[in-house]
Amino acid sequence: MEKEIVNYFYERQHEAYTGIEVARIIRDMCKPKRKTLDLMHLSNEDVRSILRIVEAVEHVTGMHFDTFNVKSRRDDLVTARHLFMYMVRDTMKLTLSTIGRLLGGRDHSTVIHGIYTADNWITNPLFYKRENKLIDDTRRYLESSESGQG
Repeated sequence: MEKEIVNYFYERQHEAYTGIEVARIIRDMCKPKRKTLDLMHLSNEDVRSILRIVEAVEHVTGMHFDTFNVKSRRDDLVTARHLFMYMVRDTMKLTLSTIGRLLGGRDHSTVIHGIYTADNWITNPLFYKRENKLIDDTRRYLESSESGQG
């Protein structure tokens, strides 16, 4: 990463940057990129909605999208993926295969399972208090970000 930062400023050595601009550029270069989020096939409005959902899920789970969008059966990662699948399906009504494509090419049956699992959380709130809190917090975050834009 240091090499990329040095090269960036070396290539632009004749430009005058303030300290704040340098700090912002370095911060942005160090931010993790969402490598696995496939948005090429969506409209601009859908892309904005997906990014809001990703941001909400990242906020409530405390995990970056690329962290939970991996091939792993670890409980916290699976919960975050299922939460994402459920929120996309619930708020956007995208097809199952489109949701699977967003998650790096997962099969539609995997998405069905994730959404079914999240529905099970909702219908059995006594057994899934933590998961229901994640859903509620995600909905609240989306509502607050929507009213903030609006």
